[in-house]
Amino acid sequence: MRWRRVVLYYALFGVALLYYWGSEPSKAPRPETSPNELRLVDMPLDRVTEVHLIRGGKRVRCGQEGGRWRVVDPPGRRVPVDLISSLVMTLVETRVAEVIAREATEYGPFGLGADALRVELYQRGHDAPVTVILGNRNPTDTALYARVEGSPRVLLVGRILEYYIDRVFEEVEQRFERGAIPAVDIGQSDRRG
Repeated sequence: MRWRRVVLYYALFGVALLYYWGSEPSKAPRPETSPNELRLVDMPLDRVTEVHLIRGGKRVRCGQEGGRWRVVDPPGRRVPVDLISSLVMTLVETRVAEVIAREATEYGPFGLGADALRVELYQRGHDAPVTVILGNRNPTDTALYARVEGSPRVLLVGRILEYYIDRVFEEVEQRFERGAIPAVDIGQSDRRG
């Protein structure tokens, strides 16, 4: 009589497996580009020639000279070369943590308005910069809202960008004799040199 019980258990197990496989919801197709595969800017690192950081009416312009990064404007300021290199590399290699809104019409709630931090990346062979706008931190204080000018998407990126940008401004301000960087018109997007 034991063998009948064993067969019955196997039969029930088989029915349960068939039911499970038949009723398992199909997995939704994965989008072509998941947020973790999406880069903040689509630009090769070796093509970046200048980076402009604009915050609170202050502009720091960094450029390459002989393959090394340095502060070009305000003149006479020194920032560690590896700090600027790290900033540029991070900007180019940053991946989007999450797409918050695909078609945003209002950017103010994310801190991405006219007074937000702007980073202009100039690349060899292009006159117009790629402008990244960085806004507020997210509610968990782990990431920043960001967008690329010309795109309606609001993105979430890591705070490492904020760290490098703050460090560049700190270094420039510490080395400025009067303690301030000359204010500039944010609308002006001149590229000297």
